[in-house]
Amino acid sequence: MVDQIQLASRQALRQEVKLVVASQTQTVEVSGDAQLINTENAVLSSSEDNLALTTLPINSRAVSSSPLGALATNPNVTMDSQGNINVGGSSSAQTGFSADGISTANVRANGALKDAYPSLEGIQEMNVTAFNNNAEFAQMGDVTFTTKSGTNQFHGSAFEYFQSDALDATIYNFASKAPKRFNTFGGSFGGPVYLPKLYNGQDKTFFFFDYEGNRKTTSAPELLLVPNQAERRGDLTGLLAAGTALLDPTGTTIRLWCPSHPTPMDGTCASIGRSPRSNSSTPALAGKMFS
Repeated sequence: MVDQIQLASRQALRQEVKLVVASQTQTVEVSGDAQLINTENAVLSSSEDNLALTTLPINSRAVSSSPLGALATNPNVTMDSQGNINVGGSSSAQTGFSADGISTANVRANGALKDAYPSLEGIQEMNVTAFNNNAEFAQMGDVTFTTKSGTNQFHGSAFEYFQSDALDATIYNFASKAPKRFNTFGGSFGGPVYLPKLYNGQDKTFFFFDYEGNRKTTSAPELLLVPNQAERRGDLTGLLAAGTALLDPTGTTIRLWCPSHPTPMDGTCASIGRSPRSNSSTPALAGKMFS
């Protein structure tokens, strides 16, 4: 007697049972744990169920509602600097993506479509095939999502992901925080179709739906340097402290020239020609700072 068999997405499983003669009264029970090694083929894959996808410490909901962010939980998946997903060392063009058997690959650009998936609450299982993919699939690697379906019992879930500047630290060199409000919320519900006095869908007809909403208002702090009134008039002496030379990245003193005098100003902006010059407006220097 086999109590139950758990079959993952795209998994070939062999379960051996022992048959006995019907006339014997002896009862034979066969039980065992799931096999740790796949002996049916050479495919190397791994899968995560909904509990792992929704409870593991990943930050996918902070930037996107796509379940593709859950691929961060798989050790065979990497992402390059352009955001392309690579499985098992293959390029993004060599990886297939599907949801319930329907391809979700981007035919115009390599990789997966970003918005072709339901919420994480609606994903039952994620299977990643990294090596020795079956010949029935076109790519070297494969990512398969299986969505939830209703059962004989009513089940539901709800979630809320919240960010606020009130919970953030103040950024270094800023006196205040940038305003931020970020809410990702939703839930799911499923079960048998039941219409009182009309139809009972137990063991026959089921339903399931999920919803995810996103409300995002963010801003980024910036620190900008703009010229003051003196610098706009051409007086650049305020850029230097008294007695401080103006140097380029190599350490060489930068000479400031005045078109009306053949002798350059020294790096301290303290003199021009041979006459001492006070820290006043010098329009002649505007646009001809460096030599």
